[in-house]
Amino acid sequence: MKARIALSIIAILMGLALAGLVFRSNAIEEQQRQHVFELQAEARPYEVELETIKSELRTAEKRFFSTHETACLALGVRAVEESDIAWIETLLRGRGISPVLVLDCESEKFAEILDAASETGWEIMLTTSPLNAKTNPLITSAMDQIKERELPDSNVFLLRNSDDSAEAVAMLDSDGFSGFARYQSTAGSGIAENGLPWFSYIYYRSVQINLSTWLSSLIGNSGAMIITLDMEAIHSGALTEESVKAFLSAVEQYASEGNLKFTSTGEIIQEINLANASKEERQKMYDEYVAERQTRIDELNGIIDGIYSRWHDADTDNWLGNSVEQTRNSLKQSWDMGTGAIINRIKAIRNKGTAVIKGL
Repeated sequence: MKARIALSIIAILMGLALAGLVFRSNAIEEQQRQHVFELQAEARPYEVELETIKSELRTAEKRFFSTHETACLALGVRAVEESDIAWIETLLRGRGISPVLVLDCESEKFAEILDAASETGWEIMLTTSPLNAKTNPLITSAMDQIKERELPDSNVFLLRNSDDSAEAVAMLDSDGFSGFARYQSTAGSGIAENGLPWFSYIYYRSVQINLSTWLSSLIGNSGAMIITLDMEAIHSGALTEESVKAFLSAVEQYASEGNLKFTSTGEIIQEINLANASKEERQKMYDEYVAERQTRIDELNGIIDGIYSRWHDADTDNWLGNSVEQTRNSLKQSWDMGTGAIINRIKAIRNKGTAVIKGL
């Protein structure tokens, strides 16, 4: 009789212990699930950039060695106030266009605008006027500020028409710029006498500017240019949000028909260099491009692995692809084999590798 009572008590205690384990596994599961979401959210921007680079690499060979030319258009925005950044973001939301932020080196609000744009990922293009030995330190300071904030620098300078001279182009070359934009009567591109690539620009400051003529010239010449929306024109009322939206819709229509492509100023410079390069030079440029991209891929993989390495040791088999029911059954089978077995089972579960998170 006493033996039966003792067995009953043991059975009850074992049942309670099993129930406690199941409750504990459910709590751990929810905790780990939340941790997964947090890590995935943190890693997501790096994963998106990684996939973008891989996608670019898949089309790079065709781009570097193809003889087909398509008109290239960069959309610039000259910001003059910090609030311009939020306005531009709202304007372009859902359009799939990443603008080039054109900034005046001499602007008193240069640093503030940079900070406001720090999370956008927009390419930054510098300009200043007059351009001479006295103002050149402004450019150096602006480049340093961009580098300090680790922002994407286009390394392309917008050279005002009044400053366009062989001396100014030479100064840009000595400053380390890879190319420049210059004003032309029609959309075009080329190589300066000192070997620096250039392409056309215009400022969009008034509805009186005949943008359709420029776009027709751009497409007809398979050229390259940057059209820069001047936010001063928005503030003064010379341009309205509706007129800018109409322009964007017209450009998007051309792009949808395959007549032009939106791109960055860096890619425009690359296209110009390719158009003027020999087969051997193209191969060298392609190899350098792939090597540069691979370096960034390795950096991103390291960042992502570092984020996921903070994953807590898995406490349930759910993180190995098992269902809650399978986990419970697995624990019960171990319990049936004795307390030593279940202790070992729990230890085994807790010691599983963290790499499985990438499969979630």
